[in-house]
Amino acid sequence: MSGGFKIDIDQVGGLVTTLENAGDRMTRANNALKDLAPSDMGSEEIDESAGEFQDRWEHGIEKIIEFSTSLTDGLKQARKLYVEMDSGAASSLNQMSSELSGGGGQQSGDSEISCRLEGRA
Repeated sequence: MSGGFKIDIDQVGGLVTTLENAGDRMTRANNALKDLAPSDMGSEEIDESAGEFQDRWEHGIEKIIEFSTSLTDGLKQARKLYVEMDSGAASSLNQMSSELSGGGGQQSGDSEISCRLEGRA
């Protein structure tokens, strides 16, 4: 893989929050439409059309909420795994760096690898 792979954990967290909020907003909009009285709409034809639209809208919103909930759960799990992997990799690199710099006098602490691991090169 030539360019590598990078993920912004904070942005994934923001996306999760956005998706969670979107489901709530859609449900509120659907409930507001459902709560309209015929007198709010105008004529009987408009009221019937609005009722039909509301039925289709409700089904679509339910599907969107199902999908966004599933996507949100997957993103939360992926985010958790990336954080764990990043933490584990950092811990392993720190341990290696520590062993290389203080490993029984075999390495000089200022080797090129040690410097890079410590961000000095």
